[in-house]
Amino acid sequence: MRIDILTLFPASVDAMMNVSILGRAQERGYITIKTHQIRDYTTNKQMQVDDYPYGGGRGAVMQADPLYRCWAHVCEEAGNRGHTIYLSPCGRTFTQSVARELKDKYGEQSLEAGKSFRTAYEIVVEK
Repeated sequence: MRIDILTLFPASVDAMMNVSILGRAQERGYITIKTHQIRDYTTNKQMQVDDYPYGGGRGAVMQADPLYRCWAHVCEEAGNRGHTIYLSPCGRTFTQSVARELKDKYGEQSLEAGKSFRTAYEIVVEK
């Protein structure tokens, strides 16, 4: 099983994913976890990923372009796109039973989780 995590903080994610149960699963070859730095897919020299909210107001949002480019690269690297699901706080609670249901229904899938308030957007792509 291949799991790709798109994030602004790959070192932090790597530190968590290489220990405990996930670390042992990787050592034994059951899963492969790769992290991808979203900033590597920006087009500006500052590698900026934040943008202003549409319509004004306080705060910042993630630019769609670097996120899309990173996601597209992972899909190309994996060989196909699978099914993409955007996780939202106003959606259905993501539980183990929901994960099983989605796996049975779609097989390969991308789970995109956006966090508000200038924190990392992370996409988990399971292949």
